[in-house]
Amino acid sequence: MLLDLHRPRLDGRATTQRLRAEFPAVRVLILSPNDHALAIGQVMAAGAQGYVLNNASHDEILVGIRAVAAGKRFLGSELGLTMLGKVLPTETEPTKPTDGFTGIAAPYAAKRAACGLPRAIRVAGGQYF
Repeated sequence: MLLDLHRPRLDGRATTQRLRAEFPAVRVLILSPNDHALAIGQVMAAGAQGYVLNNASHDEILVGIRAVAAGKRFLGSELGLTMLGKVLPTETEPTKPTDGFTGIAAPYAAKRAACGLPRAIRVAGGQYF
């Protein structure tokens, strides 16, 4: 189900909670202009399997619908890039060894760690996670 987060009377989070409680097998992809991490976290915690911005391309929305319909989780590419930007250092920040990968700078450690993950949970450019 493609669901607008900003619905009148009952918002997308509450609607998702009710749908998942009454119909546990339903899969919900949220469509919203809101890219705030708190709102995304709340609706995903309420049971949504995916979240995409309403200014995403039709192709990206279709990829999200197909991913959620297949039982996967989906995060739109803009959201994935924004969240990734929050965890990786900026170009002006000096890189230093972190995350237990001795001698490997943080961006490389994150990339190396992600390479060991199954493809289904990588987050990058609208990929499944």
